[in-house]
Amino acid sequence: GFSQIGCDVQVLSFKIKGTIISRVDLEHAVMNLRRLLDNYIFDKLIITGRGPLWLYSTIVNELYGKCRILSIWDPRASKAVIVYSQNGNYEGLLLDPNGEISEAPYPGTGRLQVECYYCGGKNIYHVMVKGDIYAHPKFLRETIIPKPANISKPVIIEGRCSTCIVSWLTCKLAKTIYGKAPLAIYDPRVCGGIVTVPSGGYHLGDIIPVVYDDFKNFYTPISKFKLIGIIGDPNSGKSVFMNMIYQELCKHGFLVLCQEADIYAPTQPWSIYAPDTRQALKREIDPEERFKWIINSLKNLKTAPGIHFILCDIGGGRPKEGVRITRENEKILKLIDAIIIVSVNDGNNIASWIKEMRGRRLEKPIIAVLESIMPKKVQEALKEEKERKRKLRKEDYEKLALLCDKQTWFNDETGIGQVSGLDRILLREAYNKGINFSNLRSIIYKISKRIISGKTVSINILKKYSA
Repeated sequence: GFSQIGCDVQVLSFKIKGTIISRVDLEHAVMNLRRLLDNYIFDKLIITGRGPLWLYSTIVNELYGKCRILSIWDPRASKAVIVYSQNGNYEGLLLDPNGEISEAPYPGTGRLQVECYYCGGKNIYHVMVKGDIYAHPKFLRETIIPKPANISKPVIIEGRCSTCIVSWLTCKLAKTIYGKAPLAIYDPRVCGGIVTVPSGGYHLGDIIPVVYDDFKNFYTPISKFKLIGIIGDPNSGKSVFMNMIYQELCKHGFLVLCQEADIYAPTQPWSIYAPDTRQALKREIDPEERFKWIINSLKNLKTAPGIHFILCDIGGGRPKEGVRITRENEKILKLIDAIIIVSVNDGNNIASWIKEMRGRRLEKPIIAVLESIMPKKVQEALKEEKERKRKLRKEDYEKLALLCDKQTWFNDETGIGQVSGLDRILLREAYNKGINFSNLRSIIYKISKRIISGKTVSINILKKYSA
């Protein structure tokens, strides 16, 4: 949809039917976009929506020539990051819905770095973020983009790319290679780059295959565990935990992907900061189509270069019906290398997961077992906040965090622990307000080290749950 929210600010929002888009749908998406906006010239445009990086790249390539200022909405900042401006002076600044442009505070201080390698007849643009999880937008102005080594050969963008970074690079590189070579965005789910700027015999949506040798300058497999599944009962905080592990592994310099594996709900890191969007998408999901996409993606990810770890929140099954490992979960678990159990345990739930896995012959290496709890006082306070009966202040969140942290512990020798506070609202507000969960952060660090080293829980330790 397209709307105008101010005298000079327009918003283009998109929604994917069923929440899954295939590369073969790109041509149709572009035709619809051209019909909708063919006669428009924009002053300040904000693009927003949930979709793969190659969809953003495709949309941006269609629109940047029609805009004085083009920006991408960032839910972490509650503003849009400017990725293109006609005079180049505004790139990396933030645009709010009222049209004001500023260098406002941003929840990320990382330094952006872009390198180009010529391998296998392809220009591989490798994106890195140094010093933090997220790059500060100002580096869109300050970062030097190298020229392609061979301007007549395909250009593929890969690495630590956000929607803002990939959109900015698309604007820059599309002008450089226009009419000479195709531009593609690497997607490890298809083991190749998906063409977003067609040229040289390549069409929109085509896949340019990528092999390990193409990434040999910057990628080496690290651990025996690449695909890591997170399992446990519903409402145990699995996706929040996965997001924290994702951030910690990224801090260590690894290339990490959070792959959707819950057929009923989005679980990727963005969902922590955009809860309303997450709820809206849950209503749009087609479980059967989503399941097929998950299985195909995981099969390709097992052999895809350029990714060190893939994290998957597999979903909580249907414990109220006595079934934790559903038909879908079973097929997903067969593709997983190792698991982490994060679950409430008020009815011996963890033992039930272990027993069901053994009964289905799905005994995977277990990296850690965490019992997830939530103090009653914390539950009540967050419920009041959610129902808008009470407005929690920073000092309230600090007290809640301290209460949770006191009940959080982990034994690295056994791989067993207890974690408290895995709640979307609590962790999001703690992040925004700079509140530290020292014990929880320590656990995340230790479990990340176990993932990297391949350390697992011994069979003897697990017997306590299945006795």
